[in-house]
Amino acid sequence: MTDVSWPYWPSATVALAHPGLMIADRYRLIEQIGVGAMGAVWLGTDQRLNRQVALKQVVLEPGLDLRQASEARQRILREGRISARLQHPHAVAIYDVSMHDGEPWLVMEYLRSRSLAQILTMDGLLTDRATARIGAQLADALNAAHQAGIVHRDVKPGNVLVCAGGQVKLSDFGIARAAGDITVTQTGVLTGTPDYFAPEIARGGPPTPEGDVFSLGATLYISVEGEPPFGSEKNPLTKMHMVAAGKVRPARQAGRLGPVLERLLDPDPSRRPSAEEARQMLLDAERGIAPTAKVPPPRRADGVPAPMAAALPAARVSGTLPPTPGPHRRRRPVDRRRLTIGALAGGAVLAATVAGTIALSGSDAGTLGSDSTTAASSAVATDSDLSSAVQQYYSRLPTNPTAAWGQLTAKAHGQLGGSAAFSRYWKDVRSLRLISSSVSAPTHSVRAQLRLQTTTGAIRTATQQLTLVPGPNGTWQIDAFSG
Repeated sequence: MTDVSWPYWPSATVALAHPGLMIADRYRLIEQIGVGAMGAVWLGTDQRLNRQVALKQVVLEPGLDLRQASEARQRILREGRISARLQHPHAVAIYDVSMHDGEPWLVMEYLRSRSLAQILTMDGLLTDRATARIGAQLADALNAAHQAGIVHRDVKPGNVLVCAGGQVKLSDFGIARAAGDITVTQTGVLTGTPDYFAPEIARGGPPTPEGDVFSLGATLYISVEGEPPFGSEKNPLTKMHMVAAGKVRPARQAGRLGPVLERLLDPDPSRRPSAEEARQMLLDAERGIAPTAKVPPPRRADGVPAPMAAALPAARVSGTLPPTPGPHRRRRPVDRRRLTIGALAGGAVLAATVAGTIALSGSDAGTLGSDSTTAASSAVATDSDLSSAVQQYYSRLPTNPTAAWGQLTAKAHGQLGGSAAFSRYWKDVRSLRLISSSVSAPTHSVRAQLRLQTTTGAIRTATQQLTLVPGPNGTWQIDAFSG
């Protein structure tokens, strides 16, 4: 199979499996229902139990040597089996973790659902009441996981599934760290989704139940506010400084949920409620009852009460820049007693809950710190504007790379290595299809799912995150790519 890797293309791109393929001599693939930077999700059939399942191929982070790759696979298998112990009505069940052709596959419960990220993008923000209702179910799942000794590590809208009838399920239990979403590798690279990091995680601390509670709060915050708790800063290094400093923006549109978010997003983990307490607070908020849970005093590591300053870790990140308010177009809130969610256009799906990664390394620190990347422009973008620009870009590839090149900014030109490299790459591509896209107007970004076929017949699937900026004559140009 031809290697089509290129700096523009996500390094985690995987070979496309095919319908009928048997995984581990038990699970037969039916059709692909999702794709992301870390793999693809398939609808399949468990041949032994005669039931439908969702299967996700987990792609290991690039750059691992043979020993590291073997250890990573064993860790995924071990943690998958541990997570399979958790059976809860608000957690997506993991049935099995199997190896096929040297790569781990997760076998999960199959659901007719949409992710919370898709709902926020397609339907608009939620009201405080609807958000509290979703949050209470998530907190219930987290409490059960924490009682079982499982830390989720990656709570975010993309990992929250809302099923037909309004039932909410938290997915990807116990695999985020093993799959490389939030790890510090031997090269010193921190990867993950900083918008939902707890401050202590950004400062290098280990994943904990308290970190899960913070990520829950961040997920609910963006559901009512339209942006993460630390704002829509685009520079990764600046964002990490803001998260590490724990300076959460006060919620302005949270209504009855405001006091609860303040507790969940407390920068001191010892002052946050447990997942069980958070559930009760969210149930009270849904009913319009003020939170009654007591705020615990901060504690030292040995459990003795201490002043707030003493409770914070010594390793602080200095030089934090204040967040810059970005544009936000608030759509009519969605408040349904039963969030009845139909299947997406392609049929019933299980959302591929795969995070885009942001890498921060010591060798890149100076570059990122002086990066010319700008925050979202003050221009107002509509979903239609951004979606149309991205669709036009991909429609020109691979047949007209010159026209596609003209839709990119000088910054994107530099990221892609120049027009000659861009044209050479597309000469080896027979076809490109935009499978789906999701738009975030507040951050001027579009996440696109793609299918590519080379001139040799090799097929790749991948997800790209595109950041857009205003261009001439009211157009929008692509300013940056990430996987």
